[in-house]
Amino acid sequence: MLIWWLPAGLLWKGIIWLLGVAVWWLVKNERVMAVADSLLWRIASGGAFLACLMASKTDLPIGSDHAVGLSFALWMPSLVSPWSKRGCWIPLGKGMSAISYTLYVVHFPLLFFVAATQLKGRQFTPEGLGLAWFGGLGALCILVSILMWWLFERRTDGVRRWIGGIVTVGQRDG
Repeated sequence: MLIWWLPAGLLWKGIIWLLGVAVWWLVKNERVMAVADSLLWRIASGGAFLACLMASKTDLPIGSDHAVGLSFALWMPSLVSPWSKRGCWIPLGKGMSAISYTLYVVHFPLLFFVAATQLKGRQFTPEGLGLAWFGGLGALCILVSILMWWLFERRTDGVRRWIGGIVTVGQRDG
């Protein structure tokens, strides 16, 4: 089996990826989704994720990659439960999914640029000023991604259909 040839560290980190697979499998279960839709589960699992995420900047065990991954995996079913499909969540989800690729492409170069030119190696603790920088940079990434999406990517589906029409016509003519 290939698994024995992989480095132990890679296998250990792979468990975090498998948590996503487990969630994909679990959200198909009606009983799991009934629990995930409860207000208590949403608050407890979301709070646990935020606590682990904040602790990830410390040496506390609940800040380990595995703790963050597990807590997010526990919270994730509530993010796809019926409550998340009501109200303002639908347009917000559609908008964020529309810019998700742009955000993926833009965030690292943008954050690297800000870190190199403005922060110059300065690190922050997860309190006051550090959280303000974190939130501000997160908002900046989203705003720049929206702008880049609007300028370049919003017409991708139309361009794809247009090119598909040309290719289809070309295939029929040739």
